[in-house]
Amino acid sequence: MLSALDYSLILLYIITLLVITFFKRKKDESESDYLLAGRSLTLPAFIATLVSTWYGGILGVGEYGYQYGISQWIVFSMPFYVFAILYAVFFVKRIRLSSALSLPEAIVQEYDITSGKISALLIFLLSSPAPYFVMIALLLGFILPFGIPYWILVVFSSLFSLIYVIYGGFRAVVRTDILQFALMYSGFFVILIFGLHRVGSFENLLSLVPEPLLHPTGHQPFSYVVVWFFIALWTFVDPSFHQRVSAAKSPKTAKNGILISVIFWFLFDAMTITASLLGVVLLPDLANPVMVYPELGNLLLPSGFKGLFILGLLATIMSTADSFLFLSGQSISRDLLGKSGSISITKWGIFASAIGGIGLAIFYPSVIQLWYGLGTCIIPGLLLTVLGTYFPFFKIPVIFNKWMMILGFFASLIWLNLGSSENGAFLGIEPYYVGLGLALTIWFSGKLRIRFVQKA
Repeated sequence: MLSALDYSLILLYIITLLVITFFKRKKDESESDYLLAGRSLTLPAFIATLVSTWYGGILGVGEYGYQYGISQWIVFSMPFYVFAILYAVFFVKRIRLSSALSLPEAIVQEYDITSGKISALLIFLLSSPAPYFVMIALLLGFILPFGIPYWILVVFSSLFSLIYVIYGGFRAVVRTDILQFALMYSGFFVILIFGLHRVGSFENLLSLVPEPLLHPTGHQPFSYVVVWFFIALWTFVDPSFHQRVSAAKSPKTAKNGILISVIFWFLFDAMTITASLLGVVLLPDLANPVMVYPELGNLLLPSGFKGLFILGLLATIMSTADSFLFLSGQSISRDLLGKSGSISITKWGIFASAIGGIGLAIFYPSVIQLWYGLGTCIIPGLLLTVLGTYFPFFKIPVIFNKWMMILGFFASLIWLNLGSSENGAFLGIEPYYVGLGLALTIWFSGKLRIRFVQKA
């Protein structure tokens, strides 16, 4: 499978990550330094860390593309472009000019401490690194020449990320993301060169792909496509977006950085979709579609290039794993437990997040289930609160806001579990819609309450 040269490249990557982390670490860091790199992110660093962080689910992307073709772009890409652009236009200036070091802290400033703690708990769950620990473990299991139990691979995956995240803070996350940004594009560039050479040309590739995979929706129900536009609202509540905007050197840097990142996402999506179609043509009987990219690399690439491609996959996943590990730990220690100002407590929170992520990854070893469950339950509870934090029109009385967050989350969670017992959406209704519908009802009641008080 992999040669000594390939393994040498992977070892060099691991050593480089550690050197980047421990080199020029700033002593006597303030909390702002540790959490936001002193709010000094330049445009190139901002783009590299945002782009790489957004693509941690690369194996899941490959699985979807192998099964449903170019609809990957409609479902997984286009909605997120739209909301990222809206985020750049409407959110950035408000976030960057705020003194809050995190999204829950911003919610505290606009509502109250209890609202902030509820949001911190939801963000802790939303930013769990568990799905990415699963993918790193799967990839390591694929490339290692001897069988290692899955749980050991999960533990190793988490502990390695833990080392440089705890030690270097957000600066280490950004520095490693820059390397991982370069590797993810290099790896997929290599696989496309060899893959298109094998099939002759891009036109030949399209002629060999089954027609259903070239349909814009993959012949899936239109309602299924629409729901992904709602799920893409994840962008508005995503703590990694908020953190990077807060860490940018200026509002202009953050706004331009997001808009340029959309271009890079478009390019990377073009690369991953093409690679998925190559997998369909060259690996027609693949038993496990989630491994289409590793298997494609194993089929096409010679020694050295194979290692580079595996590094591209590994870097894409790790860039998100380390970021989510950092954010999840910050949410539980600083924002939920109220230990602001203490870097050491934040580090313990990151450690706790790693332990929680290990548990989820071992007991729920399905990336899709983890993504779907976390997103469909948590976004309905957070979305309107985040909008109310930055836009006065969406703000409602504190007591309504608290119940909106709690009931929006639990309504989706209960509906999700009712549907799980039937192996489908309960009564044919997605749990996301149930939670968001209840949240909107409470929000509307809060707006009526404001109007009633004003008239009185």
